[in-house]
Amino acid sequence: MVACLSTAENAMPPRFSSWRRMLAFTLGAALGLFVFQSCLAPSATWAQPPTATLPSGGALTDGNVQRRSGFGLSITFDTRGVCGSGYRPIRVRIVPTTPVTADRTLSFAVTHRRMRYPYEHQILVAQAVEIPAGSGPVETTIAVPSLSGGPSSWKIEVSEDGKVVPRLCPALSMNSQVPSHILGGNLPLLRIFMSGNTLSDTSRLAQWFDLAPVMQYMNVPTAVGMGGNAPNSSGSTPFVQLPSALALPIEAFPKKWIEYTNLDVVCLSMDQLDKLRMKHRRAFDALLAWTAAGGNLWIYGVGNDWERLAELESWVEFPVSEETAPQARGWSEPDDKLFGRPLMWGMGVGMGAPTPEPPKKPKKKPRPKPPERPPFLLREYQMGQIVAIAAADPFPGTETDWGWLVDSVGPNRLFWSQRHGLSTIQENADFWNFLIPGVGLAPVTAFRVLITLFVIVIGPVNYFLLRRWKRLHLLVITIPTSAALVTGALFGYALVADGLGTRVRARSYTEIDQRRGRAVCWARLSYYSGIAPSGGLTFPKETAVFSLAPNPTAEPRYRELIWDDRQWLARGWLRSRTPTQYLTVRSRKADLGLEIIPAKKGSKDLGVKNRLGTRIEHLVVRAEDGKHYASSAPIDAGATAALAPLEADKALGPIRLAEMETRPSFPPGMNRRTARRNYGRRFGWYASSRSSGLLVTQETSLLEWLIRLREVGKDAQPDQPLLEPKSYVALVHQGPEVVFGTPGAREEAGFHLVRGTW
Repeated sequence: MVACLSTAENAMPPRFSSWRRMLAFTLGAALGLFVFQSCLAPSATWAQPPTATLPSGGALTDGNVQRRSGFGLSITFDTRGVCGSGYRPIRVRIVPTTPVTADRTLSFAVTHRRMRYPYEHQILVAQAVEIPAGSGPVETTIAVPSLSGGPSSWKIEVSEDGKVVPRLCPALSMNSQVPSHILGGNLPLLRIFMSGNTLSDTSRLAQWFDLAPVMQYMNVPTAVGMGGNAPNSSGSTPFVQLPSALALPIEAFPKKWIEYTNLDVVCLSMDQLDKLRMKHRRAFDALLAWTAAGGNLWIYGVGNDWERLAELESWVEFPVSEETAPQARGWSEPDDKLFGRPLMWGMGVGMGAPTPEPPKKPKKKPRPKPPERPPFLLREYQMGQIVAIAAADPFPGTETDWGWLVDSVGPNRLFWSQRHGLSTIQENADFWNFLIPGVGLAPVTAFRVLITLFVIVIGPVNYFLLRRWKRLHLLVITIPTSAALVTGALFGYALVADGLGTRVRARSYTEIDQRRGRAVCWARLSYYSGIAPSGGLTFPKETAVFSLAPNPTAEPRYRELIWDDRQWLARGWLRSRTPTQYLTVRSRKADLGLEIIPAKKGSKDLGVKNRLGTRIEHLVVRAEDGKHYASSAPIDAGATAALAPLEADKALGPIRLAEMETRPSFPPGMNRRTARRNYGRRFGWYASSRSSGLLVTQETSLLEWLIRLREVGKDAQPDQPLLEPKSYVALVHQGPEVVFGTPGAREEAGFHLVRGTW
């Protein structure tokens, strides 16, 4: 045994006892690795280390800038953005480092995973980019629908000819751990987008938002209350920045309007807007398209005397007016009653919902008097709003001025969940008030009759007949056979009643600005498919699609989205025999509207030609002279009709009646409060959503607010016109800008309203 050990010990190789041998071994290994990689990919260059650049923003912003090189290409990934609902843009710039001698196609696959109990949810977004032969840099953007709430991770794979190229794949650091109730839009947080390499001082603006949950997540000691800012032990007030604000250079601004959809406000100076207009026209047009679709555009540096207001009007293509006063040109001043008012209490409460009780305060201070000249003006821009701020730099500003601005804009426009009327976190109880009538409901009466007859026939009748025929042994055959036949009959009845195709219920509002040639459409779509279409759903690229799920945690675990010349929701977006709802927003250039034909001499009627592309059921027009005209019969697409003068209340009566008849309503025995209470007891989020003051309902959405004509017939003053001059409102058979996403979809119980100006 000793001899064997000695022999084995002598046979062992000598140990590295010198640093020279260790260095030689290390150099040899490195050289071998280099030769191996060179043989594996001789045309590739060494991948440069990623350049990580933190976004100029708060705690609710993430992402970085990375560059990868290899195989004759250098690719820069810019993933900086704001966390939240909507589409998240990932900017990609491809620069050939060697001449491109043949056409090349790169495929990008972005995977967004979200862990939410009890399942993991995942969405895969794919997009192909063509690199023509002899081309230079190529830029593109991949829009990814956000999966808000819970820990999430991102991954990007780059492939060519069906093979993944690891050297071109970035290592993302977008691992969000932000609490779900913050990202879901249930708290009154302002997601604001600015221009620049550094973020402006937003501390005074942040005072008007409940930042306590965010500060707790950031481990910043703060008191729970308005703004989360309370005097500390030293007597000073620890102001904090708005955590959901992001500043990016003008060059990084999105060039597609749907890439702004996860924002609430875009704030720029006049000079920055001019630079965007002159040097980045696509981004400028996308910004205006997002504003027209319901966004909020804040422009500062207009001047204390509004000397640059006319310049701003020309940039955004407001109608030219000879009036000098801003109020006469369509701008409105903020209400003096809102100045200095406590903002958080009562904000964001839906129609008909109780206002949260404010905390008891020792004594109210006298409200300050508003300034003689307000620091900002407001004006609607189709379904959105533009705010013109006089100050050359409103940051940090004063708390009273920012509170006046935020309160004047209002929660229905300012906050994402209120503006869209849905949440990506908590249950959307309003899902149950927009089901397709009669679809998916059990035939209770018919079932009771059939089951009673079945019991009687299969029991005493069957037994009596077989006993009379002396065939009682056949009971073991007749009973299961009869049960199978009845079950098959019930199943067949359900198939025939609900059908095998796709049925959809739509409720839409379309606003057309014929002067700018732009159409904006919001539509709520409720689907039910007997057998889901194999091709999924297909929407135009300029259409944003938001899921309105009754329980976001129960959404499909895996979904696929493919971008090409369309937006193809390929997999997991529509399931068989499962009610599904989406909110779609479309903003684009469109040549739609009405052609107004002046009345002939001796006639009081006004002529119109229908260029909406759909049949008009009822039409009300307010001419330039202020008179109202209405149609007495439907007007087919392309047809011409005469409108007779009619009082405004009587003219709008049929439209209001049709809207009330098709207004969403809950099934018998269910309402919003009971659905929300039951959901809160199960998941424990009811109290937190109520304490934030934001109740997520469709009644606060721009769709319902505008489709009900802003309740003008009920709340308008006697001298307030129902329609502005040179405008119209039409009840149409089908929305001219509504896309169902699948051919052959059959619409039922729909309501489509069109409002336009010329």
